[in-house]
Formats: sequence, structure tokens, C-alpha cells
Amino acid sequence: MPRLVIKSTAHKMERFELRKGEYRVGRDPECELRLPNVSVSRVHCKLTVGDGWTVVEDVGSSNGIIVNGKPVQDIRLQSGDTIEVGRYQLIYMGGGPDDRFIKGRVVEYLPEYKPIEARADARAEATYAMTTEDLQRLSGIRRLVDDGRLVSLTDPSRYWYPEDRSVTFGGRGAMIPTQGWFHWGVVAEVTWNGKRHVIHRRSRLVPVKVNDQPITEHVLQGGDVVRIGRTGFRYEEPEDPRAARKAARRRKVETFTPGA
Repeated sequence: MPRLVIKSTAHKMERFELRKGEYRVGRDPECELRLPNVSVSRVHCKLTVGDGWTVVEDVGSSNGIIVNGKPVQDIRLQSGDTIEVGRYQLIYMGGGPDDRFIKGRVVEYLPEYKPIEARADARAEATYAMTTEDLQRLSGIRRLVDDGRLVSLTDPSRYWYPEDRSVTFGGRGAMIPTQGWFHWGVVAEVTWNGKRHVIHRRSRLVPVKVNDQPITEHVLQGGDVVRIGRTGFRYEEPEDPRAARKAARRRKVETFTPGA
């Protein structure tokens, strides 16, 4: 059975089962999938679920919908597609054997989505409209907080997603173990500053370096190599879909031979 993994503004993940039929998505109490936030129109979009396929369609919302970083009017969904509706992310899982896990978590074990009742005040009567630029900027921040990760230099199959939580490194009491002298407790920490991940040195005795430069605090960029004592990581950012499409178009132009 297909389902949605819903990420709210609090970045927690919940599941919403999809059965054959139509689902109105919006903040109106009559919607089959209610998203109670003023960034969402009363009826924002519609999901149509058939036998082995699902289509999402904008129904004249104020803020539109973005699928995989690209504004769309309607599209047939593929498993793993991310739909952005206002300040929510809806990740479509097709129901196949490869769709049981998301970021190492079993989807069936995620809590069932139950929208928190929005307060009935004047602000809830109108949709807060965002520009296309605002939506795309918000989309980029969401991709970064959700998919920015630290990959072990010695074993690339091991990686960690800090998301918007504090992630600590070191010895006893730390979340991720590191090696070296004086790694007795927390020696470094990665936090989220609202826009990017930041690494902090937390011990005077243990060196923390980014790209071979010693730091006390550093805003991480894609490709940065972080060394905490003798343990190394590479910080990886998710690919920007717009940049990927531009690169694909350039490759297509470069490989085109007139008259071929």
C-alpha cells in the first residue's frame, strides 16, 4: 500500500496511509489530509490514487506545490518524490519492498499522522502567501536540514544525518565515537543555526580541523573534510535539483552534433 511520510515544521516524521481514491490536501477541516498551517491553502492540492499510480495536482493554491525542488501543476509521482506544500514535506512511498525504510527507519513503525488542531484566530482565516523565490529558498533549507550528512572517511557506508538536532562527538557520553588522545567526553558538536549546520570545538585538548585548518566554530559547506582527533568525516550536501537540471542541459548541448 502506498503512503506518505509527512514532515511537519517540527521536522518529525509521521506516516499517512493512501488507499485508492481522491484526497484533498489543505488546512480546511473537510480535507481528507489536513495540514493546519497558514502557509497551506484551505484546499491546496489533490492526490488521486489508482492501481499502481498516484498523481498530485495543484488546485489553485496561493503558494503552489513543489515536487523535488521544482514548481509543478500536476505530476505522476514516483516512489521517493518529495512534495512541498507550504511548510510541510510529503514524501511519497510507493509501497514496494524498497519503500519500507526511510533514513534507516522502518516506515510502518513511524507514528500515524494526526494533525494538531490549529487555533481558531483571525490569522488562520487567510493563507500566508509566499513568493516562488521564498518557496525555493525554503526548499533549499529543508533539503539541507533533512539530507546534509557526515560520512566516515574510513568507511563511507557509515554516515549520520544531524538534521536539526545537536550531534556530539568524542568518548563517554558522545553520540558518535572518535579516536585520539584525551577523548574522554564530548569534544566536538554539530548544531543547526536555522540555515546551515555548524561544527563547534568543545574541548581545549582535542584539535578539530576543517580542510586541515584548526577551528573553534565553522559553518559547514558541501565537501568540507572534518577531522576530530584521528577520526575524519566528509560533510555532504544534497544536490540542488535546479543545478542538476542545468548541468544535464549543458551536457546535452555539449554532446549534440549537428547533422548527426
